[in-house]
This record gives sequence, structure tokens and C-alpha cells, in this order.
Amino acid sequence: MGTYQRVHEELQDKTENLLSAQEVAARPDASERDHSDLRMIEQDFQAHQKMADRLALRDEGKPKPSASAIEKLEERLDNALIDSFPGSDPVSFIEPSLVKKGDQSLPSVAARK
Repeated sequence: MGTYQRVHEELQDKTENLLSAQEVAARPDASERDHSDLRMIEQDFQAHQKMADRLALRDEGKPKPSASAIEKLEERLDNALIDSFPGSDPVSFIEPSLVKKGDQSLPSVAARK
């Protein structure tokens, strides 16, 4: 879950808390503490709303990857994983050639004997 989505969900929760506190403070028998709680919840809601607005502005200019771009990336990663299996033994396309008569004197050929 992204930062903006998490903050947005928290803002929804705070909205519900604010509405509930407003209902309690609007009752005729509401105490001074209910009114004080309402003011604190309003301040918390406003601060959280400003944070959500800043995040939205910050992320507004960034291009969002499309689902197809993400699927292409996932497919490429899967193919790379399949192609590199097993990861510890990379495939070699170079094969040693046969030893010719003139190569018998080479140090690498002599070392193998």
C-alpha cells in the first residue's frame, strides 16, 4: 500500500471520528470536555488533511505506470529468472576445440597431460 493511500484511509477514519464528535458536542447535555474533544479532533483532522493534500501535490506530476507496463516488467523478470536457472551455473556457449598436432607444444595443452 502506498503512502498516499494509507494517509487517505487514515483521513477517512478521522472524518468518521470528527462526525461522531460533532454529533456528541451538538447534544444539549454535552459537557465542556465534549467540546474540548471536538476541537482537538478538528485540529487533528485538519493537520491530516493538509498532509494528504501535500502528498497529492507531490505525486501529481509523476507519471503513473499503467497496468500493462507493470505486467510487461513482471513478465521480463519472470523470463530472466527462468533463463538464468540454475543461477549458480551459467550456461556457456563456448566449447573447447579439438587439440591439433601443432598445439601439443602449448603450455596449456601440456599441463592437461
